[in-house]
Amino acid sequence: MKKSLMFYALTLCIMIGFTFSTLAQSAAPNAGKAPVIHQNPNVTWNNTPPLMPPGDTGYGWEAFSASFISFPLPAGNPWTTVAAWAPPAGYSSAAIRGGDGNYYFIDPSVPSSVYQVDMSTGTASLLGAITGMASGANVNGLAYDPVNDTYYICGGVFGSTNNLYSLDMGTLTATLVASFVNTSGAMIGIAINSSGVGFGFDLIDDNAYTFDPVSGTSSLLGPLGYDANYAQDMDIDQATGTIYLAAYNNTTGTAQLRTMDPASGATTLVYDWGAAEVSAFAVNNSYPTPVELTSFTASTNKGNVTLSWSTATETNNQRFEIQRNEGSGFVSVGFVNGQGTTTQQHSYAYIDKNVKAGSYTYRLKQVDFNGTATYSNEVNVKVTPPARFALIQNYPNPFNPTTKISFNLAVDSKVSLTVYNLLGQEITKLANGNYSAGIHEVTFNATNLNSGVYFYRLTATGNNGQSFASVKKMILTK
Repeated sequence: MKKSLMFYALTLCIMIGFTFSTLAQSAAPNAGKAPVIHQNPNVTWNNTPPLMPPGDTGYGWEAFSASFISFPLPAGNPWTTVAAWAPPAGYSSAAIRGGDGNYYFIDPSVPSSVYQVDMSTGTASLLGAITGMASGANVNGLAYDPVNDTYYICGGVFGSTNNLYSLDMGTLTATLVASFVNTSGAMIGIAINSSGVGFGFDLIDDNAYTFDPVSGTSSLLGPLGYDANYAQDMDIDQATGTIYLAAYNNTTGTAQLRTMDPASGATTLVYDWGAAEVSAFAVNNSYPTPVELTSFTASTNKGNVTLSWSTATETNNQRFEIQRNEGSGFVSVGFVNGQGTTTQQHSYAYIDKNVKAGSYTYRLKQVDFNGTATYSNEVNVKVTPPARFALIQNYPNPFNPTTKISFNLAVDSKVSLTVYNLLGQEITKLANGNYSAGIHEVTFNATNLNSGVYFYRLTATGNNGQSFASVKKMILTK
């Protein structure tokens, strides 16, 4: 009740100079268990090297002058008028710089609308009205989650509903994520950091909250430390994690720039702008450029598949996981380290050795340091069997204590590969059974043998009746 009475008294004073809309902004907190960040909890977000430059400018919409403004961060002063703009509702309730680099401002009329704004000129272009919210609901807060590349809004019917929605910026369709527990509250602003953790604050109970935008679960952080009223918004410097509030202090009757402690919710005054109302606010955040794959090809040679790919840019790229599918699903066959964050072109290659004859599909799984993964396009290859049977000289030779022995099968065959000493005594069988056409490799471990000359003999009987036999010499040197 205190907020409503004080707000209307303030409105009567303001109307002497200009007309101010009393349209409510709403959303709400939740109590209970703290939310789980929608990432692998065992993986830490990597900020070395920096993923992005820190935000150095705040943009907003100010009610007294009915104009877009800008101001330096973290100082907050002086501010500069960018251009005059009067949204239909009489004020703008929220703003954000999205992952596409565009600035979006909300007109909270029912139904609320989204404007795309060129902050270099202050030109506002109407994108359209938001659909999917409850009847009579309007938007109070707008946020962008860089982890799942999703926009979120908070809003509802003042004193009745308090909801979190995801927002498709292409269709402007809102989808309900969760209803906040305190349905009579009014979450006046929300923001999401680079790890996907959401923050918000409520003008009814003057408390700060944290939430998981994916599940909608939220929990109380603590009191803001000032008397909040309308004309509020918040955003986060994605590089430093600093939470900023463009706050209206009901006690002083002034607009203020404040920072919020992400652990307690307590705010600290940075600058007092005096008689003003900044009801929409966005930091000039830049977001990591994803790994830009410019090529991905596959070639075969004698049973080996060579995968080659190139990147134009990489951000937060820990590694590439090479995956192969031979008909029953993708499996991992190897890894190649990424370059972290770079704007230089890089080329990569991986050889999948001794692949049996058949048709295969390969893809790359690109993994960030925070555990986020994306997949490349798929490439198809066909590995053809060798034209003839062959027994390959072991490598290395001489060896100590292990060496590799390869053999080629022109067709599916029953195979025996046996190792003998100089006296012709059998030492071990390295292969004994049915093998498919292709190139095969086995490892011979001679740890328990003495130095000397040994022989290995391959016999193969193909399923077409063709037979093959070959003997080669190898030397163990200890």
